[in-house]
Amino acid sequence: MPSIRGSESFVSLLLIVTVCQAQYDGFFGGGYFGFQRPVSAVVDIKGTTKFPGVSGQFHFTQTTTGGPVIVRGTIQGLTPGLHGVHIHQFGNLSDNCNAAGPHFNPFNKDHGDVGHHVRHVGDLGNVDSMGDSFADIFLFDHLISLSSKSDRSVLHRALVIHEKADDLGLGNHADSKKTGNSGSRVACGIITLTPSRIPFFF
Repeated sequence: MPSIRGSESFVSLLLIVTVCQAQYDGFFGGGYFGFQRPVSAVVDIKGTTKFPGVSGQFHFTQTTTGGPVIVRGTIQGLTPGLHGVHIHQFGNLSDNCNAAGPHFNPFNKDHGDVGHHVRHVGDLGNVDSMGDSFADIFLFDHLISLSSKSDRSVLHRALVIHEKADDLGLGNHADSKKTGNSGSRVACGIITLTPSRIPFFF
């Protein structure tokens, strides 16, 4: 049978742990340290009939609830230079990606750069295709979401690569504030959930 002193020590330790946990939960917003298991999505990009040599794959990862989404990937077969990258309203790739509709813009904003406070949710800037026709993308975006409950969710929508550079809403063309005057659609794919490949404590 434990002594009274031993019991008091155990109760004191339990109280300290409980208080510390409560303070930690309060600071990080409750739950399991305020974190979630990472949500991952992937999009396989294929060229239109006019640009059959374009292909690639982008990955999306969101490690915390409401946190930024990491976008990374590679695309090949593009002409050298900048090419606009946008998430469009619908997950429909027919009619050479035109059925994907306009840019994903739930808040009815003007078109802009990925890091600007005025932009479409679907505005992701440009990818730069070098002389070997490979283009890499790596960015953190605080606006898009991989939560199906969010009005900023990009799941099941189309990611579209455009023929020309996105002017980021800064040009003089009539389409600058709508599409960045980035030209026709050369490739697209649908953003779909995939099992997370990184530890949940990352």
